[in-house]
Amino acid sequence: MSKQQLVASLVPCVLAGAAFAAETPDVEIHGFVSQGYLNTSKNNYLGETQGGTFDFNEAAINFQSQLTDDLRVGAQLYARDLDGIGQDRVGIDWAYADYHWKDALGFRVGEVKVARGLYNEYSDIDLANPTVLLPQAVYDERLRDFLTSVYGGSVYGTIPMHEAGSFDYEAFGGSQTVRPDGSINDFVRSNFYNATTGTDYESNTITLKSMYGASGTWNTPLRGLRFVVSALQFNHLLSVGNLSVPGPGGSTLYLPLSLEVSKGQNVVVGTEYSQAKLRLAAEGTIWNMEYSFTGPAPGSSVLRWAGWYVQAAYQFLPRWGAAATIGTYYDNRLHPTGNTYADPRLAYQKTVALTLRFDPVTWVALKAEGAFINGYGQMFVQENPNGYDGNTLMLSLKATVSF
Repeated sequence: MSKQQLVASLVPCVLAGAAFAAETPDVEIHGFVSQGYLNTSKNNYLGETQGGTFDFNEAAINFQSQLTDDLRVGAQLYARDLDGIGQDRVGIDWAYADYHWKDALGFRVGEVKVARGLYNEYSDIDLANPTVLLPQAVYDERLRDFLTSVYGGSVYGTIPMHEAGSFDYEAFGGSQTVRPDGSINDFVRSNFYNATTGTDYESNTITLKSMYGASGTWNTPLRGLRFVVSALQFNHLLSVGNLSVPGPGGSTLYLPLSLEVSKGQNVVVGTEYSQAKLRLAAEGTIWNMEYSFTGPAPGSSVLRWAGWYVQAAYQFLPRWGAAATIGTYYDNRLHPTGNTYADPRLAYQKTVALTLRFDPVTWVALKAEGAFINGYGQMFVQENPNGYDGNTLMLSLKATVSF
């Protein structure tokens, strides 16, 4: 779908929603449209970014209504494009019924959000984020679709702790439909792509049996200070596709191959201090993924990703803000220096980023971000078929209009 078609499909939704809301005051309608630009000096990252790309946009509209004092329903339509991921397809981002029985216990049923870290549930609210990109060492933009929501349910609540503050909790579980042409295919493909030998991989189907997890947040007695711990597990993520290899006479052979992550686990710990114009945040994450693959050369392995970041954001004028972020991703936390890699820089990706934000009005955010990237740990090999080349400078721009 082209961007013109995306706008053409969302505008009637907005107009129809506005007309409906005018007749039904109890329905709240909100949304946003954003357009971005990515440019890297060396190496492609988050797409074909060398030379610049405008394939970095998203749009959403959501509807929510308080049916009774305890029951609220809502849904969000969402579309995005990140260099082909999403392709501006309009789909349901989340949709659920929320029964708030009491402060200590509530229930959600439907397509519920995944509770992960400090900001996963708010990643689509650009006005609440001081940066163009959330810290990629913890919130990989390419995994957004996989880690946004599940079809199932959740329980949540807030438990008062008197002088010790309060404790927020949420537990969720369910499954989801995974598109074979989405970001998961790109991650699987990166295990088999080889430009030298002409080997590549393409998923035909991707299925997920289940995903569940929980998150707990301690809101301390010190106003604005909170700590979070979250954990999730997904089971039997299976990609079935074909490995393409050069054949005789310039032909291409397609060999059946499947890869299954039998169990994937993720833990995030973090803290945030937010007061007036200042926000300080830090998070760390680890991943464990046990996978095996069948085909011409069957095998198995374990992925042990890890990452962390520290971020400071400050609003220095009524309409102006700035942020600084330092973070590192490790492809294998057992070998963080890359001593087992042919090129040690494949083992990590260290990023230092500075962001400037200007809000001309309360419903518009304009952001510019510059980043220095050392290492290639999160850069897909298929996006860099000629190999990697030194350190990378990255420019990210984004304009968002919310309503």
